[in-house]
Amino acid sequence: MSVQASVFNTSYRAFLFDMDGTVLNSIAAAERIWTIWALRHGVDVDTFLPTIHGVRAIDTINRLALPGGRRRS
Repeated sequence: MSVQASVFNTSYRAFLFDMDGTVLNSIAAAERIWTIWALRHGVDVDTFLPTIHGVRAIDTINRLALPGGRRRS
């Protein structure tokens, strides 16, 4: 049985969602992806990266009026 099949054919009593980096630190991955995005859109990476942590991507885009975003009212 493949790993994918075993994951989807198993019953679970609970799931742990780590949205704040307590169990899994995803800072490096987030910074890598945002760096690629910033370079593609001509945004200064060193100035931009400190603004991304602890907020949703859409909020970062809207707050800074970044290219490709649209403001929500």
